[in-house]
Amino acid sequence: MGAARERSRFEQDGASPGERELVARLLARDQSAFASLVRAQHESLVRLALTFVGSRATAEEVAQETWSRVLAALPQFEGRSSLRTWIFRICTNTALTRAEREARSTPFSSLEVPEEAPAARGGPAARRRGSRGGGGL
Repeated sequence: MGAARERSRFEQDGASPGERELVARLLARDQSAFASLVRAQHESLVRLALTFVGSRATAEEVAQETWSRVLAALPQFEGRSSLRTWIFRICTNTALTRAEREARSTPFSSLEVPEEAPAARGGPAARRRGSRGGGGL
């Protein structure tokens, strides 16, 4: 009964017949339907992700994660918005999460300690000078 109710809710929300067919094919794990959807939308997802993250490489990762999440969440797609809008919302949420995580992290390069002179670090030369005993009162 639950699946029938989901299907009827999806249909009454006004999804186009072509979109209903695409969702059905995706739910049936039709690889050609998924490949076609990726070809049509991937670059747009990367561009959307770029508005939130700092590099194209990270935006590509966000887009890949979006596709993974789309496949996992597809059974919950209700058709209250277009499939494209739903996918873009998933991408936006994924990119926001990634941007927040990156803002909290410290790049390894910023952890580098500046090079100090050996005497200032208390290295062997400084220890030798201090152990000679000269200059006392």
